Amino acid sequence: MNWRERITVDPEICHGRACITGTRVLVSVILDNVAAGLSPEEIVRSYPSITWDSVRAAMCYAAELARGKVVAFPGKNAIAQPAARLAAFDDCQQSEEPQCR
Repeated sequence: MNWRERITVDPEICHGRACITGTRVLVSVILDNVAAGLSPEEIVRSYPSITWDSVRAAMCYAAELARGKVVAFPGKNAIAQPAARLAAFDDCQQSEEPQCR
């Protein structure tokens, strides 16, 4: 999936915050819903202007950002591992040839 086809950052829309192209649905709102345990289907029902692929694009966008910087955890010697719970988004995981661009 090419998340760049589904996510827009435009200073004239939502103050330049990342949102789903053609909508005013912020990527951060979608990610907050995923973090709260909602399924992609539940998120799409709540925001009818987006699709399941929009949710996947938000996850791929977040994965791309997460690969860009390592955050140290105070008092920890090990790097935190990502949750395996989001198996529906396996194609966003880093591999030899990343599929999320």
